[in-house]
Amino acid sequence: TPPLAKKDTYTIGFAQTDNLNPWRLAETASMKDVYETQLGWKLITTDAGGDTAKQLADIDSIIAQKPDIFI
Repeated sequence: TPPLAKKDTYTIGFAQTDNLNPWRLAETASMKDVYETQLGWKLITTDAGGDTAKQLADIDSIIAQKPDIFI
């Protein structure tokens, strides 16, 4: 992994497969809590609704926004 440039804030991209069950909802909420609330970073999240093709399109969309970190 290349080193991450030191910045005051970062943009994180996260392409969720779906928010259709409690575990996935909690995973997304946890990321929002840590990255947005605690650290003050920008979090880009998507919900593919269980559709693999949509998730791939979501990934392309996030990459186009040039996040510092992609999860």
